[in-house]
Amino acid sequence: MKKCPKCEIEKDEKEFYPDRTRKKGLQSKCKDCDNLMRKNSHTNNPKKGMIRNCRLTSKLKKIPFDITEEDIFIPEICPVLGIPLKVSEIYVSHNSPSIDRIIPSKGYVKGNIIVVSYKANTIKNNATPEEIIAVGQFYKKLLEVKESET
Repeated sequence: MKKCPKCEIEKDEKEFYPDRTRKKGLQSKCKDCDNLMRKNSHTNNPKKGMIRNCRLTSKLKKIPFDITEEDIFIPEICPVLGIPLKVSEIYVSHNSPSIDRIIPSKGYVKGNIIVVSYKANTIKNNATPEEIIAVGQFYKKLLEVKESET
């Protein structure tokens, strides 16, 4: 059992997220309080939540980080897929704004980030432009073959 300092309720340890920054142990706040804090923080100030996620990712991947909220511009439309960007109430969706590292190895540094949809960012992930084009061409041809069979 563990007591959450936020709600002051003693809960089973399953009700606490693992502490990802230390790679062992549990977070101090329970899942309910943590989710509520993230929801409020993310919906009221999505840039703040994006900074927090980028900082954590940079620590885990051991890549540079020096961006601030002023470095982030969230467009209304994803510049890659042309879909509207929308901050989700609780969970990340395909339309959620997401910070992409233009050159992944450079990290989250000024001039190396762009906000795109989560969907576009997951498609790109750490692939090179050539790899993305190859995947697109492969599936386009595959779909053409399948459509011609019907």
